[in-house]
Amino acid sequence: MNFRAVQRLQRFPSWALALRLAWLIVLPAIGCLFGGCASRFPKDAAGQVLPASGERVDRLARDIAALDPAFDAAEAQAVARASMDASRQLANDYRMVRPAFVHSILVNTRLRRRGLCYHWADDLTERLGEWKHQTLRLYRVVSGMNTPREHNALVVAPVLRPMRAGLVLDGWRTGGELHWIRVGEDRKYRWVLRQDLQWLREQIEPKSGIDPSEVSH
Repeated sequence: MNFRAVQRLQRFPSWALALRLAWLIVLPAIGCLFGGCASRFPKDAAGQVLPASGERVDRLARDIAALDPAFDAAEAQAVARASMDASRQLANDYRMVRPAFVHSILVNTRLRRRGLCYHWADDLTERLGEWKHQTLRLYRVVSGMNTPREHNALVVAPVLRPMRAGLVLDGWRTGGELHWIRVGEDRKYRWVLRQDLQWLREQIEPKSGIDPSEVSH
């Protein structure tokens, strides 16, 4: 250890130094301990993550379609498949560790590059936003913004309905296997629209009573 390093250490009170040293020991141990819980989904010969089971995709598609009678069943199925498979792929890309809060610690201490809740929400928004939707829309949402309990997710909703009429899509919560729940039934978080992202256009919820014929396809 050189002289400058010793000087830096002397600036810290003993309790702070002990805490820092403890984290240096504990965090790698956490990474090793939970390495066996990594959300590594099986891949095919080409290195692509195998698709989610048809049963889960069908359940999600039914829940999406149940949000509004005007939903196109084929579009609901396509969004269910895309979101489910994208979540699995992101888990592998992030080298996700479960439980999710442990992975967040690893990211915040730079032992992992990505995988915080807003990474999930941003990347899932980007992947699902690659094609033009006809009967549904996506909302980028946040709960407890700028607090220690901040959480980010994506909501899929009928094109003529507000965000609260939609379904939360959350890949972070369960460490990769997509979690979904109706916005109004999610007792864990109070979701609001996120409007501060420069790359995302202002999210304007539709007014009630819009004539479907006024919506351009």
